[in-house]
Amino acid sequence: MSWGVLDILSAPEWSEFTERFSKRYGFSYYKKPRFLVDENVGEKAVQFLKEMNCNVKGVWAEGLCGKSDEQIVRLARKEKRIILTHDTDFIDERLYPLKLCHGVVVLPHASQSHSALEPLFTDFIHFIKPGAGFVHQAKMRISENGIWDITYLGFEGRKIQKIIQLRKDGVTTLVLKHEIKK
Repeated sequence: MSWGVLDILSAPEWSEFTERFSKRYGFSYYKKPRFLVDENVGEKAVQFLKEMNCNVKGVWAEGLCGKSDEQIVRLARKEKRIILTHDTDFIDERLYPLKLCHGVVVLPHASQSHSALEPLFTDFIHFIKPGAGFVHQAKMRISENGIWDITYLGFEGRKIQKIIQLRKDGVTTLVLKHEIKK
């Protein structure tokens, strides 16, 4: 499939979308995102996010080091936090269905140096910082080459998959848009 520009909503369409979002989920699309950093991502990520003015907790502060993924998911759901992890188990639909998920982002492993991954992480934070709605009930996997594979629940309860890449000029490009029926 060829690359195409991601559809941009008009101002009235966007207003209608954010209103529907707020009614359906009980919070504003623009709510500041809250993060829960898994132990495999590391405490440096917590510090980095704090420096970027993000609301963040590490599993260390919650006494969840070495605990089960289920306990991490439970806390993230209770506190409406987006899990940042390297663990692909969190995006396994059989283990953690989308409808029970507040948000999960699987970051690439640091086969490159941590400094090489910093721009990917920074792009991600800048992209979602305006609103947690972007990753609500979504599972996202970011690859080392900057491709984001996002699966989320649409308003009608259908799973939607989008694969995107941010261009250097900051414009989001759509690679694949795929809707999966229930």
